[in-house]
Amino acid sequence: AKLRALSALFLQRKEFTGVHGLEVTDAMAVAIAAQACLPLLHWGEPAKALAWYDDFVGIVVHPGEAVARRQAVDAAGVVHDYDEVLLGEAMERGPVMLSWPAVDGAGRPLSGGERGSGTSVVVHEFAH
Repeated sequence: AKLRALSALFLQRKEFTGVHGLEVTDAMAVAIAAQACLPLLHWGEPAKALAWYDDFVGIVVHPGEAVARRQAVDAAGVVHDYDEVLLGEAMERGPVMLSWPAVDGAGRPLSGGERGSGTSVVVHEFAH
């Protein structure tokens, strides 16, 4: 019951945007909300618990992996540009970026009946 209440309030407060042709459905938004609220279950009543997520509103959902252009400077002062493939990324003040296949695959068994990794990109990114 508490996860449902947290998720409902989360859905009221956040804005979901699909990119590259992806339309975020209600079912997708609910899946993201439920996973995002798991770490908050024991942080008091829903409005107080969700205060941890007050510094951002937007959640951007990609239809696959996202590629971020990065830059690093080594010890010699040489600048290196590179591409980094991401399944998710939390940025200060938002938005939170998520790959839908990574979200959708959380908690599912791997092919052949093997156990899944037990990881959730949503929980990981929202923990930042």
